Order: sequence, then structure tokens, then C-alpha cells
Amino acid sequence: MSLALTLSHAPEKMRPVLPGVIVAAALALAAGWIAGGLGEPLSRNPVLVAMLFGLLI
Repeated sequence: MSLALTLSHAPEKMRPVLPGVIVAAALALAAGWIAGGLGEPLSRNPVLVAMLFGLLI
């Protein structure tokens, strides 16, 4: 019963978090796009590019 009550309030709890999730997804896509354009060694490691992109921001 408690799980059902918790899940019923999930949309209200997600609403404040949703803009941050959308921004994080957009930045992850941008980091992947940047990694593809930087050349072979960096395109193999998109996590490194994402970290460098985060430091740049």
C-alpha cells in the first residue's frame, strides 16, 4: 500500500527535477556530437569529452 501511495505522488515530485534532466540530456547529446567531430582518439571516449565539456561550462 505504501508503494502505491509513493508512486501516485511521483509526477508531482518529478516536476521540479524535469528541467535539469532535460538540460543534462541536451548536454550529453552535445558532448557526443562534439566527440564525433574531434577525431578518432576522443570519439572513442565520449565520457572524457563530456567531462571536458562540463569543465568548459
